[in-house]
Amino acid sequence: MTTENALNLLATMPGKPDWNTDIAGLYSLHLADWHPETRRKAILEATATCQFRPTIADLREIALRFAEPLPPAGAMRQELSRVITFYPPIERARNSSALLSDLADELGGWREIGMLDTEELDRRFPSAYQRARAEYLSRNASKLLSVEPGNLLTGKTPQPKELTL
Repeated sequence: MTTENALNLLATMPGKPDWNTDIAGLYSLHLADWHPETRRKAILEATATCQFRPTIADLREIALRFAEPLPPAGAMRQELSRVITFYPPIERARNSSALLSDLADELGGWREIGMLDTEELDRRFPSAYQRARAEYLSRNASKLLSVEPGNLLTGKTPQPKELTL
């Protein structure tokens, strides 16, 4: 979806302030760098679920849901256990992804995690996973929104193309 098509759809949604060229310009600044497929999915989701025109921040949150499917909590818990089991604390960060390192930081660091019993780790894990996920998405949002959905973690380099509605 082109930025122009996205703006046209947003203009049809009720909202305050009323749609004008200044509002269109503001949305255009933010949507211009998004991958066309991410932009399309976010706009379609917003027009189908939002009663009023979403703010740019709301639209960004919608888009991030489509931009990069992060590993589910269960997979991250297994990967965390694998790294703790097979690597000494000094090597754990080098043998983990950025998201897993963020998760380890939320749990107190690699050395601390290795000293936790399973029950304590399981108790702390869900909230730490949510915080690490939010931090990862926040830190990588512009990159996540500019590549084809699902390609940042997989390492694929997409060929940019404009999609039509």
